[in-house]
Amino acid sequence: MAACHAAPKSPSAAPARISVLPVPLSMQVGGGAPFVVSATTPIVVEGGDEAAKIARSLAAILRPSTGYPLVVGTAAEAGAGPAIRLSLTSTNAAPTDERYQLTVASDGVRLSAASAAGLFRGVQTLRQLLPAQVESHMLLRQTWSIPAVTISDAPRFPWRGAMLDVARHFFTVDEVKQYIDALALYKMNVLHLHLSDDQGFRVVIDSRPKLTEVGAVTEVGGGPGGFYTKADYAEIIRYAADRYITVVPEVDMPGHTNAALSGYPEVSCSVRPSKPYTGTDVGWSTVCVDKDSTYALLDDIVREISAMSPGAYFHVGGDEVHTLPYDKYVQFVERIQEIVAKNGKLMIGWEEIGKARLKPTSIVQQWKGDSAQLALKYGSKILLSPANKTYLDMKYTKDTPLGLT
Repeated sequence: MAACHAAPKSPSAAPARISVLPVPLSMQVGGGAPFVVSATTPIVVEGGDEAAKIARSLAAILRPSTGYPLVVGTAAEAGAGPAIRLSLTSTNAAPTDERYQLTVASDGVRLSAASAAGLFRGVQTLRQLLPAQVESHMLLRQTWSIPAVTISDAPRFPWRGAMLDVARHFFTVDEVKQYIDALALYKMNVLHLHLSDDQGFRVVIDSRPKLTEVGAVTEVGGGPGGFYTKADYAEIIRYAADRYITVVPEVDMPGHTNAALSGYPEVSCSVRPSKPYTGTDVGWSTVCVDKDSTYALLDDIVREISAMSPGAYFHVGGDEVHTLPYDKYVQFVERIQEIVAKNGKLMIGWEEIGKARLKPTSIVQQWKGDSAQLALKYGSKILLSPANKTYLDMKYTKDTPLGLT
């Protein structure tokens, strides 16, 4: 997980009996009766098509467990009775404005926001306020009540991300969608998709077919691997965008490149042969940083993935390069930064890229803490994802059988 640009305001503590994650900036628990969702409860929409789309997504989540129709419509269609009311209050709010206000009383639920993203984040809070069983895909017979509460919320961090590594272990489109659903529920807004590593290159590049023909045939442990067609990747992008999540693609370089080099060994300067790999050692693969053909390959990759990715950023990795001298590494980072810029994106890289001269628009992603601050002298921002705190593959205790230390 990653975050940047902390705002000075701290969230207030939530009462123990009501759990909302992340903790809202302000939450007052009312003394009145809860709102009870019933078979006659409508979802009333004000604010046009985008608000209606969000309302339909809420209804689709709640219908299987409740069995209720939860008809989505306008105020005129629904009448004046108890309802869940979603309102977009502005037509020109910035997409980054994710504020929302939520009031729950016995006579109705009122959720308003200036932007569609804010309205969607408020819906996730509403989901969390309902009994956990509401997320079930089975019909359940119980009371669906929402506690009386008033919430005013906005994110403390504009970048709230989580990475999914599909390179070492390949995950299908449906599995990626499940991950996106989990991010959405907790108001994350960035999916960092690790598309390549030593074990696999996972998205089709039309101009370089061997990247997937040769580089996607396996994974850690020797499984069958796999890759995303361009249609698959577009579906992931669309599914994330419907949940106001931006996909940031990562193609790791100049190291962690064995899978790509298996298809194009003529630009390999690795200390081992470039062939399909199923282990987990790091630091031994690298492209040849002095060959123009290397940058022609990388330009093709960056260009095609950038064209498919509407977000502003392209992640170039840059970590754990153990086979290049300092000056050659810096030379590579500064050259790839220009390729990323030429293709209309802003560069992100793991903290090691701070050794190079960076553009102020580039972002450094801290993971172990030894070099991230080098980027500050160029005005670059830093994403925080400290490995020993936020990596979910770490052992919980020394006795945990699976995981890294």
